[in-house]
Amino acid sequence: MATQTIETIYDFDFEVIGITSQERETRLAWSLNMALDFGLIRVEDHQLFVKSGKSEHCKFESYHEEDNVTLTLLSNKGSNAYLLPEFSRFDYILILDGVPSEIVEMMVKAIRKVNFVLAAFPLEPESLKSKYNLILE
Repeated sequence: MATQTIETIYDFDFEVIGITSQERETRLAWSLNMALDFGLIRVEDHQLFVKSGKSEHCKFESYHEEDNVTLTLLSNKGSNAYLLPEFSRFDYILILDGVPSEIVEMMVKAIRKVNFVLAAFPLEPESLKSKYNLILE
């Protein structure tokens, strides 16, 4: 019997910002909501399956229907692994889906001004080694 493989092609048409902050995820999400009017709320954790088992990453989401924009804040360090191991220095990953790229730089500057944020840098999703960890289904 012949075997068939199904190849799935994912579109990484979103922006990613790495955030360094020593605050807990709930406090950071609250700060981003207050400073930038994000509207992030806690949802079910993002599960990542790795060699050593399952890793759960804290997840906050906000969907703006009128702009068709989804914002997702994830903790980079999960229960068993990093979401983006090549960027372990970042504590959080912010995924901006539907946000025009020209607005992202303004958002990065605004995020850097939040009291609890030590650093924020845009990342290119296509160049990430572990980009498939960012697929949120």
